[in-house]
This record gives sequence, structure tokens and C-alpha cells, in this order.
Amino acid sequence: MIQFVWIIIKDTPVAGMKFIKISDQEERARLEKFYGWLSGPLSAFSGKVQDLIIEDTKYYYHTNHGVLFVVGTDLGESGIPSIFIPELEEKFLEMFPEQVISSFDGSNIQQFRAFDQTLLALVREFGQRKSETTGKRKNLDAFEVLNLPSELQMVALVLVKLQVVTPEMVSQVSGIPPDTVEQHLREIYQRGYLYLTTISDKSYFSIKPFGVDTTPGMISRRTSRASPPPSAQT
Repeated sequence: MIQFVWIIIKDTPVAGMKFIKISDQEERARLEKFYGWLSGPLSAFSGKVQDLIIEDTKYYYHTNHGVLFVVGTDLGESGIPSIFIPELEEKFLEMFPEQVISSFDGSNIQQFRAFDQTLLALVREFGQRKSETTGKRKNLDAFEVLNLPSELQMVALVLVKLQVVTPEMVSQVSGIPPDTVEQHLREIYQRGYLYLTTISDKSYFSIKPFGVDTTPGMISRRTSRASPPPSAQT
């Protein structure tokens, strides 16, 4: 399960929520430990979603437009880097444009409380996700794509590259209308490939089962780390 979400701008936690029973002091201690184990500057985390494990909690983290998104989960939780964090970032950045983020000076944190209900809904919908796939599926890779009808191959190649997609994501990359993309994805699915997961009213198609995430890499203590956010300092 998701234990907590932190959204941090310029080393200041501006939004987030905890979903387990821990005190504010315990949460601050977790934040300090997380900052202590980060390796590299925060600007280095804008590529692939990264993760590390501290005391039986898995921390997923990623920066987008200068915002650090952190999601803490049980060790058995899955789908965070491929589904939850992209949705979290999209919703937050829709509500707070780049101008608001770049001009933030550490004051007026209250404005970000407007995100609370959206965050609560995201976590609830993620927890109620449904897998529509049963049984073993055929593996889809770049070579297997060639065995598909030619009209499906463009969509299939994008899927192989991204691993987890929605029709809208494939449409942005390929230029194919979303409705056509969804038809193609569902036809590929009917041919015995892919896994299908539904969260709220959105369908996610993936190469691997929803419960399979990337194995965390080795972590090392940051040699030149940012100071903990003000709310985490003693």
C-alpha cells in the first residue's frame, strides 16, 4: 500500500499526505533519512523514476519541472513508477503551472492545499485498480512485433519501448488518433499479448504483469547532498 506522498519544491514540502498511522515527528524523521540517502543532485532525478529501500519502506522519487515527487510504499506494492507517479505529476502540474512553481519563495504554502482532494482520489483509485488479465500471456518484443499485422506494428513498437501505456500516450508519440490506438491495443491484447489494468476509467496496457516493477538498484550515501527541507530540520 501507499504509506505517504511528499511533494517538495525548492527543499520545502508543499503538499502531500500520509496514509498510515505515524506521528508528524516520525514523518519528519523519515524525510531526513530519505534526504540522507539520496545520491547525486536533485536535478539528476528527472529521468527514470528511481527508488531506494530504508527500513522496510520503499521510496520512489522523481523530479519534474523542479518539483520533487516522493512516494513511500510497502515493499510489496507495485505500479508506482509506471502508473501512479506519472498520474501524480500530471495532475499536480495541471493544477500548478510552471510560473507558480518557479516563483515560489517558501511562503504561501497554503495555496498547494488545493491539491489535497485530488491526491486523496488518486490514491483511492490506485488502491481499487482492477486487472482484467488472467492466464499466461505471450511475450511481446521488437522481433515479435513483426508477426503482427502491419497496421498494428507502429502501436506495438511504441508499447515495446514504453512498456506501460495508455492510448493517449501512444497517440502523442505516434500521431495516431487515440481512438484508433485503443482499437489497435485491444486487438493486440485479444491476440494473447499484453496485460490490461484499469484504474478509475483509464486503461493501462503493459508488457509485463502489473505487479512486476524494476528491481531497485544499489544506493550510496550522497557525497554532496541538499539540506533537508525546513520542516524536517531540528
